[in-house]
Amino acid sequence: RGVLNYNKPKIHVKFKIDVNTVNLNLIDLDMDGTGLTDAYAINITGASTNYGEILISGCNVHDFDRSLVYGNAASSKLSSFKIFNSIITSVNTKAGADFIDFRPTYVASIDIKNSTFNACSPGRDFVRVDAAAGFNDTGLNTNVVIDACTLYKPSELATIKRILYVRFLNNTSTVKNTLITDTPFAVYSNQPATTPPTFSNNYYFNAPGFMDAAIVNNKPDASGTVADPKFVSAATGNFKVTNQTLIDKNVGDPRWLK
Repeated sequence: RGVLNYNKPKIHVKFKIDVNTVNLNLIDLDMDGTGLTDAYAINITGASTNYGEILISGCNVHDFDRSLVYGNAASSKLSSFKIFNSIITSVNTKAGADFIDFRPTYVASIDIKNSTFNACSPGRDFVRVDAAAGFNDTGLNTNVVIDACTLYKPSELATIKRILYVRFLNNTSTVKNTLITDTPFAVYSNQPATTPPTFSNNYYFNAPGFMDAAIVNNKPDASGTVADPKFVSAATGNFKVTNQTLIDKNVGDPRWLK
């Protein structure tokens, strides 16, 4: 944890979560993955373990070529993965994994709030939760919440990728107060196993797939609205919104609405 949230200490590491870990809290840090190869920012490797919480709060996380979190530990459970009040930039830029990626590791809750995701996972999915062996079809549920976030160029490349690639048998998800822009091919999901999310107060720009009911198995946001947020300078990471309607509606990461 950084002592001063306005002067975040810079760390150049990747975290490996083994069987002796209970919780991992990363707070008010600048996490730089530049130069690290096959760098999962957080890699859950310890099998047959019940983990508690993984929290990223008030952090800048950037330039990791693999997943932000990768759950590939068989027969393990994680109670929650949380991202609050953070800016994540250029993470998961190498093919082969997804951005938030849980495979044989079961996760009960993914909670993403008040955060910005800039050019993350361009050729892969944003949230992936597979049907974890030993936990799928046992009455457990995976719940995903995305609330008050700004997503710029997520999963943007020419093959259809998903924001919610959730295939655990029992799954629920909510997307609200969120702004998604500049991703011409991405959709919420094209998987029959993904339960249709609950949507509220979301806006889109140059991102037609999220409202397109014609895409097979898509889970479109019928209540969504199209509007240009008129970012001050997306190219330099300044996502300050100048469209007054979005400001009044409190859409996107709150840091850009002031």
